[in-house]
Amino acid sequence: MIAYFRYAGCPVCNYRVHELIENYDKIQSKGYNIIAVFESDNKVLKDYLIETPILFLVIGDPKFALYKKYAVEKPFWKILRSA
Repeated sequence: MIAYFRYAGCPVCNYRVHELIENYDKIQSKGYNIIAVFESDNKVLKDYLIETPILFLVIGDPKFALYKKYAVEKPFWKILRSA
């Protein structure tokens, strides 16, 4: 499972990451692995991960290469609604 998030400090994204952490064993027991992709760079993510230990793979993608590869859209109005 690939989960896309905004920047590492995003409160909504942090909530969703914590949901994945809480359900990690359940998700993995069904045969899924988790990859979390953030638009933050890896230095920012490294600092973020010190405070939030995560058992799954986390990738920084500030140039949006994975977002583009998998056609993940970031509609402007959705971003405003979730803030």
